[in-house]
Amino acid sequence: MEWTHAGEAPPTTPYPAYARVLAAVVALAVTLFTADVALALLARGLGLTAAAAVLGALPLLALFALYAIAPRALTAGVKRVAPGVDLADEGAFFAVALLATALYAIYGLSVLIESALFIEAPGASPLGGEVTLSSDALLMGLVLNGVLLLAPPLAWIVFVNRRRVDEVPAALDLTTRKLGVSLALGAGTAVAVIVAFALVVTALLAAGVVLPENEQAVAIARALSIPAALAVAVGSSVTEEVFYRGFLLKRVGILAQAALFAVAHVSYGNLVQLVVTFALGVVFALLVRRTGNLMAPIAAHFTFNAIMLLAERFATT
Repeated sequence: MEWTHAGEAPPTTPYPAYARVLAAVVALAVTLFTADVALALLARGLGLTAAAAVLGALPLLALFALYAIAPRALTAGVKRVAPGVDLADEGAFFAVALLATALYAIYGLSVLIESALFIEAPGASPLGGEVTLSSDALLMGLVLNGVLLLAPPLAWIVFVNRRRVDEVPAALDLTTRKLGVSLALGAGTAVAVIVAFALVVTALLAAGVVLPENEQAVAIARALSIPAALAVAVGSSVTEEVFYRGFLLKRVGILAQAALFAVAHVSYGNLVQLVVTFALGVVFALLVRRTGNLMAPIAAHFTFNAIMLLAERFATT
């Protein structure tokens, strides 16, 4: 694992008061937000989903509360898991807090709640009522998702790994080295994967196997114009590749990052799509390992998303 903290020593005054007060405020905000969500779910009779909402918030709440109340104990616990991370440096805590917030938003708010809701009330919306997708809403979601996925790697590399801002691209394997080859290999791999999936699906259908439809992908494709679909393909490929293959791959390995990548797409709602997404996570990781350039999986991810979105878009028209 590459959880390193090279370079300067921690500040002479660890755990500054302003950081601890801010952590306490955030802990209170997380508590109030979680209580509001849980009570709203309970009012709809969704007890399991309410419990999932509380469970998903506990790690984030514990991080901020412990930093405010017992920062030395928190630092000792974190060092057992990530020896190079010293929370006595408020910059390092900021990076850890950003990463924890992103993981909470992706896996605590989204994955846990949607999974529990699927078990407790299939087809229901966490917000209640009918959810309709629009191009503007999808693009806004893409922007927010980009902030969630790009800010933690940037903060971690700068504050924990002690790299300069101009060194961030290299730390993420974003380089122009063999750019043409990497882009071509990525795009070609995506086309090959789509052909392979098509052949497998054709064989399964010929054998009488009924495959579930990816209703979310269909709804997204129907809501997007062609330019918006391409924008979504670009945005999702860049942000997800930076987070999963540029940042997490070096720290948790191929299979773990692919599993996290797949679980983040649990809203697809069926096991087949999760298996496909896991396989894509492995393929994209192998691309960056093979080329040493994150542009290869970005090109593959973009090509895959663009072809699938546009194919669904034209199929629905």
